Amino acid sequence: MYLRRIVRHPIALLGIAALLAAGCIVSGQFTIILNIEDEIAYIDEILNSEEIDLTDNDTWKEHQDDIQNIIDVKFEVTLENGTSSAVTGEIYVSESEYTTADAVRANATLVVSGIVVDPNDTQSISFTDSAKYITHLSELLDLVEEGHFFVYGLAADPPYEITVQSGARLLITFSAG
Repeated sequence: MYLRRIVRHPIALLGIAALLAAGCIVSGQFTIILNIEDEIAYIDEILNSEEIDLTDNDTWKEHQDDIQNIIDVKFEVTLENGTSSAVTGEIYVSESEYTTADAVRANATLVVSGIVVDPNDTQSISFTDSAKYITHLSELLDLVEEGHFFVYGLAADPPYEITVQSGARLLITFSAG
């Protein structure tokens, strides 16, 4: 019934069509899963990082001008401890690339902490379980919104030999419209 009244009023119909064409009414929630192919290692003060560039992702490119909010970030990861002592794994993110652990700790944002990995063992964290390890979520969401950042895996205390195994994944949910 209501739709018939709108159709009878061509001005209202034109207004709705204009809003749809401008994208004012059409919005949605989108999810990107990024695979991290390389290991991220921190062994005897030697550190590497993984560069994340969302601007290459088709879903991101399609909606990047209309992103309203980064809703959530989760991760799926397996950390490997190569020492004979338990290690607490940490993950940092930054907009710049750093080459030393001291520079990462001084300038990057700690976004994951508290993952204890037993001696010479691995610890796997699922998307579902990752939320309990995430810290500084608002800073992480802000950095993700920029579309480009670096990820580092560190051990909280010596001895240092922790690796984020290849195959880690990031799940990013955002709204656009």
